[in-house]
Amino acid sequence: MASEKGDAFSDLFKGFKEAHPELKAQDVQKKTTLFWNSIKRREDYKEVLKAKMVELKKVANRKKSGLMAFWAKVCIRPNYYFILKKNISIKCNVGICQYLSIF
Repeated sequence: MASEKGDAFSDLFKGFKEAHPELKAQDVQKKTTLFWNSIKRREDYKEVLKAKMVELKKVANRKKSGLMAFWAKVCIRPNYYFILKKNISIKCNVGICQYLSIF
């Protein structure tokens, strides 16, 4: 039982860390401990924990997808005015981008 709860706490910490990568590990630990202490003695702590993990996963996925969308836009739609004015070519290192050359 103790190792099961220990594993659950560890998974919760990882979930908080993925959902809030901008926070220091110490702050994530505080958030995790605060939430864990509020649920660990409840009869239904597994269900509450599962719901929280789903919520944290949604937050993490939303942040990751926003970042991926940003980089996709940067690579797919470069600033053509800047490229034409400077008369340069750009190579985007992201796998979906092709070599762009404008002269």
